[in-house]
Amino acid sequence: QLIYAFIGTIIEIENNLVLNNEMIVVFLLLALILVGVSVLGVPIFVKANSKEKVFTVFIIQWAVIEVISVLGLISRFQGGPDVLFYGMIFLSFVTMVCLFPTKKRAEEMIRRNSLE
Repeated sequence: QLIYAFIGTIIEIENNLVLNNEMIVVFLLLALILVGVSVLGVPIFVKANSKEKVFTVFIIQWAVIEVISVLGLISRFQGGPDVLFYGMIFLSFVTMVCLFPTKKRAEEMIRRNSLE
């Protein structure tokens, strides 16, 4: 996220590029959908009943969350407001912190999926 924030901050955007309100809403909805997919969808579709599959779930979750930062950077390139860009970077960062892979989360995921 720091790399995307750095790139988006140092880039000079032409003044004639302005992202319209409909696209801002689309970017925000996509970001929220991606948060939902990473938090709820990935653990449902990838049944993590072993240590290897748990790490697969963690990697896929972080990859999906990373897309939020990339969308923020794209919105910045398209002339989107700074609030949208930094908000998406922040949302991505907070979601990654909340889904940080820990031994406790891995054990809970294995236990939950082995009961099914």
